[in-house]
Amino acid sequence: MNRKKDTVCDCCVRPMKKILQQLIGKTTILTTENEFFNVNDQGEIEPIEIIDVKGCVVKTSVGSFPISQVKGVSVDEIIDNIKLLPVRRSNFACKCIEDPATKLLKNNIGETVSLSALIPLFALEGAGVEILDVGEGIVLFNITFQGVLVSAVLSTCIITRVGPFETQ
Repeated sequence: MNRKKDTVCDCCVRPMKKILQQLIGKTTILTTENEFFNVNDQGEIEPIEIIDVKGCVVKTSVGSFPISQVKGVSVDEIIDNIKLLPVRRSNFACKCIEDPATKLLKNNIGETVSLSALIPLFALEGAGVEILDVGEGIVLFNITFQGVLVSAVLSTCIITRVGPFETQ
């Protein structure tokens, strides 16, 4: 099968779109580099439902968003059947941004690590994340968030550090 020529969106939009398509009908928390999509007027996070994914847009119970802006997704359950796109060699900016993070994360599958990422920090601050799988542009992990063990994915292009997790 011939693939079309890679585009700059292949390393982030295509993998996140595949994840979002698998979560249609699920209650989720969506994150951008700057905010959670679903924070209510009191500043509390309210899960939203993914209704549909078409083209480069995800339709949710609170509106539609460009997939290019979705950097993280979590669900308040353990998801063990998420399929990731296989890792492949990147082009464009992904070669120096996504590839190193992917390599670091692949070396830590099955481990609990500390992650830093370009998302609102309180989500990962002080939490160990168990790396479950790494695919093209995506890391799948479990994390305890607000006292609940959840499955989450992050775009690897926003990972800024992978380090040891120190229990306190």
